[in-house]
Amino acid sequence: MKNKMKQTSGKTHKRKFKIKGGIKGGGQFHYDYVFQKPSWQKSVNGLNNWVTFVKLKDTQLYATSIPSEDLYKCLANLSFYMHVKDIKRIISLQGCDIDDRHFTMNCHGRITPYKFDRNYESRMWIGMQSMYKEIQEDSYIDFQNHKIHDYTAGTLTTWFSLFNYNYMDPNQKTLIHCLAGFGRTGSILLLIFMYNNYNNHSEKHGELSEQFLGHTNGLDLFLELSVSFLDAIELDTSPENGKVNEDIGIFDIADIVKEVFDISNYSHANIFITRMNYIRICLGLNFGIKEIFLYKLWSSDTNSSFITPNTIFSSEGRKMDNIQLSEIETISSQVDNPYGITV
Repeated sequence: MKNKMKQTSGKTHKRKFKIKGGIKGGGQFHYDYVFQKPSWQKSVNGLNNWVTFVKLKDTQLYATSIPSEDLYKCLANLSFYMHVKDIKRIISLQGCDIDDRHFTMNCHGRITPYKFDRNYESRMWIGMQSMYKEIQEDSYIDFQNHKIHDYTAGTLTTWFSLFNYNYMDPNQKTLIHCLAGFGRTGSILLLIFMYNNYNNHSEKHGELSEQFLGHTNGLDLFLELSVSFLDAIELDTSPENGKVNEDIGIFDIADIVKEVFDISNYSHANIFITRMNYIRICLGLNFGIKEIFLYKLWSSDTNSSFITPNTIFSSEGRKMDNIQLSEIETISSQVDNPYGITV
């Protein structure tokens, strides 16, 4: 934000602001807290850092993990996003605000639902608008929930909604997160990465009608796609803010790619297959492609040794002609839907 921080003789002057709304503890809040005590998530054993604050290259799309339930730590993260990174929109795939009483797992992954403020994040994000007069009327500041249950691919309707946001607008930098910021978040990063790739190369649109997207076999597609996706994600450690960037730098971007492309068993492979089907459908409809390859799911009795990077895109693939949304809805309503598509 303009005029929020000024550099003078190498020193950073941090502006103070008063917390409004009766947040626990009250008193003055300093940017020092933002820079020195981010609420980056930790793994169970405390050894691996969960901070997935990354950026998709050539876009205005960032990704991270869910902020802490601790309101001060949450506010520290949100302040960092809004006032340091100039992020305006947050999209939560964890969907804490969405009343989902058929799903027992709560926002932070514990089977103890409804024992804390489920909309703490969105309430604080929108509430931060009132803290500074100059951003109170900023229409770009937004919070959206698009719930995708953990260890699922989600619905095609949700993917269409996520696909339709503008992730290139510098006036509305977007941050997306799930719980840890790996699988679900990474899959949407992959969608936008592939969209940009095809959007910038119209001559490649015909590949969407091909089983291996222009590659010779499934292995070549799997390896090329995972490597190019890895190269498209970057750690964002600017501006230089000491402890914050040290923690960001701990994270290995390859962990996101590893989880998105996880085909270690039939369950994970089916999530990956469904996500790839969703990506093909989103891109195909966007670019007016009439003929799309959809990949079949593996059966539950599949020997995991048969699920390899070479077979994942080929052994059970079947070509579908003239795919339109109405036909996809018909497919998804089938009892034995072979493609994992749900709307």
